[in-house]
Amino acid sequence: MSNIASLLIDLLCHISFQPEGGHSEDARDDLQIDTWQALLHELSDEDAQLIKLAAQNKIAQLEKLASEGGVSSDQADAHLMLSAFVDGEMI
Repeated sequence: MSNIASLLIDLLCHISFQPEGGHSEDARDDLQIDTWQALLHELSDEDAQLIKLAAQNKIAQLEKLASEGGVSSDQADAHLMLSAFVDGEMI
């Protein structure tokens, strides 16, 4: 099974099946760290290119929102993080 498939299932389960009161901050942090580690170090070249294309599409969406004046601080942070990922600055 590809790492992308495993990540997708982990993320889907995390957001779909939350315990009452939500996930602990530690559980969220662990999932975030594990996901970034996989994206940075464990993908095949083909999968990495697909993820970078998806990130570029999300960056374009965020830039459109910014031009319309509707970007939250979290979305601005996401833009910076995704841009660094696409530009290879996170490795």
